[in-house]
Amino acid sequence: GIDELARSKLTNNYTFKGTFQLNRNNQVIGFLNKRNKLQELRDLGPLVPISAARYQASRNYPWKWEWTSVLGSRAFLDVIAGNWYNFFPLEPTDQHGFVTDVVPGRLDTGTNQRTGYHDSYQDQKRYKPQVYASLSYFKDGWAGSHDFKVGYDWKRDRRFFTKPQPGNIFYRDLNGAVNELDLYNTPNTSTNQVVYNAGHISDTWKLNERLTLNLGVRF
Repeated sequence: GIDELARSKLTNNYTFKGTFQLNRNNQVIGFLNKRNKLQELRDLGPLVPISAARYQASRNYPWKWEWTSVLGSRAFLDVIAGNWYNFFPLEPTDQHGFVTDVVPGRLDTGTNQRTGYHDSYQDQKRYKPQVYASLSYFKDGWAGSHDFKVGYDWKRDRRFFTKPQPGNIFYRDLNGAVNELDLYNTPNTSTNQVVYNAGHISDTWKLNERLTLNLGVRF
C-alpha cells in the first residue's frame, strides 16, 4: 500500500573485512561496505500528494585500508587510507511510474498544501577520500619516560550537486492566489570542495609516579 511505499527500506548489500598478517611486525586490514536506502514516496502525507513526493534510491560505499607496523621495541606506525562514496538522488515520482501528466508544482504558503511537482529535486554525488598517518615512539630515561606521537591527516570532501526542475517553474500561492514564482534554468550542476590538512606532535611525559605532563601542538 501507500504507507509501505512511503517507508524507508534500508539494506546492507555486503560487508567485507580482512586482516592480513604480512609478517611478524606488519599487518594490513581491509574493509568495504555497501548500504542502500530506498524510499519510493519520500515526503508523502496529507499535504504532499504522490505527484509532489520524491523518489529516493541512495547508496553509500565506505571503505578503508590500514597498515600497522611495529618498528622495533620502541616505535609503532599506523597508516589509514579510506574513502566514502555517497549517491543521493531525489527524483520526480512520474519518472518511476507512480503518476502521469504531472502539472507544474505549487505550494500554498497559507496552508502548506502541495500540488504538482515538488520544488526540490537533486542528484548529489559526494566523495570523501582521507589519509591518516601516525608514528609513536617510547623513550625512557630522559628525566622520566616519554611517549611521543607525530601524525598527519588529509581529507577532501567534494560534492557534485545537480538541480533538475521539471518545467523550470514553481508557483508559491497564498490562500489560493498566486503570490510568488520561482523560475529555474535547469539542469545545472555545482561543485563544492573542502580540503583539510593537519599535522600534530605530542609528548606524554611522565616525570614520576605523581606528575605527568601532556604536551603537544597541532596545526
